[in-house]
Amino acid sequence: MRTKKIQIIVYLLIIGIFFSSCFSEKKYFNVKKIQKIEEFTEEAIIYSLPKTTIVVEVEITKIIQTKGPFNEYTEQLLGNLGSTINSNNTEWKISDIDFYSYPETDTSNIYVINTNSNNFSNCVRLSEEGFLLSINQEVDKEHNFYKAQEKDLYKINQNEYLSYGKLSLDKNYKEVFDTIYQTKQTDTSIIRIPVIKKSIIKKSIKEQSEELAEEILILRDDRKALLVGEGDNEYLPDGDALKLMIEKLEDLEQQYLTMFVGETNIETYHYKFEITPTIENLNSQIILFRFTPVLGIQSWSNSLGEPIVLELQVKNDTKPINNYIKLKENSIKESKKEIPQGLFYRIPEKTTVVVKKNNKTLSKSNIYIAQFGTVNSLPAKLFLDNNNYSIDFYYDLGSIKKIEKK
Repeated sequence: MRTKKIQIIVYLLIIGIFFSSCFSEKKYFNVKKIQKIEEFTEEAIIYSLPKTTIVVEVEITKIIQTKGPFNEYTEQLLGNLGSTINSNNTEWKISDIDFYSYPETDTSNIYVINTNSNNFSNCVRLSEEGFLLSINQEVDKEHNFYKAQEKDLYKINQNEYLSYGKLSLDKNYKEVFDTIYQTKQTDTSIIRIPVIKKSIIKKSIKEQSEELAEEILILRDDRKALLVGEGDNEYLPDGDALKLMIEKLEDLEQQYLTMFVGETNIETYHYKFEITPTIENLNSQIILFRFTPVLGIQSWSNSLGEPIVLELQVKNDTKPINNYIKLKENSIKESKKEIPQGLFYRIPEKTTVVVKKNNKTLSKSNIYIAQFGTVNSLPAKLFLDNNNYSIDFYYDLGSIKKIEKK
């Protein structure tokens, strides 16, 4: 009798479990594009994938060459000094080109997560822009930021020149004595009395150049005396003091010499050009700006100057993945079954970014561009198994950095 009662209890428990499982809420997890969502639930989570914007930073150098005021007397007074500036000239050059990128929201890839998992919203972490950062893991976007590769720059070497600035001679004026005659009338005659008159006049350019050339020769003699130890050796400096004194004499001589050889002043300007490329840009050149050595940077729409263009060359590393995704999508369509989708993510395409002038490469770099790659989805069941997986995403690319089973 007792055994029969136990059997009845066991049967009742089995039936209870069966009916409770039938009426329990089935877990679901599905992600769709926001354009395909007809109504939103309170549990819905919205996120977006990034697209890449390229920033081209261009450094332009303005080189201003000014002829020295004593230029015509250089060889006569100091001999051949080599690179002497014989005329005033201004020239612009492209001295540096750099690249970096940043993410923007791709409005064509905004998704809605629908799930009845109560704790999933506490597991997903988004950036302020709504990009995926991680699932089941604490991270910040700096930690999940992809570092772009270094560029190759075909750089123009610039020579540094000294400038004479406000350098001038201490005595640009001299005293001149002239004899003049004053007339004086006496009772019997008119006489002329000689008078010495002193006046101060500005020295001629030639006189100034001669004096400065003499100062330069004296500086050279002084430096030579220090180097060979001429004079009273007891009072000569030594060690660092001697080295410093010689350097000061050399600096002063170079400043004086610029009055003969001229000066070059260099001014640097920086420009930024932003491009959010599309697939259509792969088959064409993007004109960033126009450039002329006389005027520098000009607008791309200006007729002056040569066009500086940007070219994008994809590596097609994601092509096999893209082909597989298309086969999978076609298979789902043929089965006529709606398979729940998990999180959508990017697989970016490695792209060579090149800046050219007259088909000559000025600078290039490899950059991952999100929108040139493809979009894939993780299996929905990954997020139904009690959230046993942790996932990191690259913030700026929307691609997977790491998946781990907890």
